[in-house]
Amino acid sequence: MKTNISKRITDPRFKIFHDLMPYKIKTILLISLQYDAWIMEEDCRLSEKMVSEHRGLNLIDPPRLHWVANIQKALGVLGQQQFVLVIIIARDTDTNSEKIAAAIYN
Repeated sequence: MKTNISKRITDPRFKIFHDLMPYKIKTILLISLQYDAWIMEEDCRLSEKMVSEHRGLNLIDPPRLHWVANIQKALGVLGQQQFVLVIIIARDTDTNSEKIAAAIYN
């Protein structure tokens, strides 16, 4: 049985997939307290969920998750490596997500 590959590529069902592929998230920076990072990994199994979702979509190369404990370390890492997505979990009363986002953006 022969399939027409060009027909499959132009199939409208795959259009959204091809439109989104250039924006695939490859690196994630997580800024949080050590406790929050531990809870996300132990209770939520964040890494396992990312891998299983990628496998479920027949994608290879799930995103890499990098954790830092504070904004100073985050800015240092951002100076050395580019991240596609930054997640801020601010539970401290001293931490202001808007200020962190502004510091990262600038």
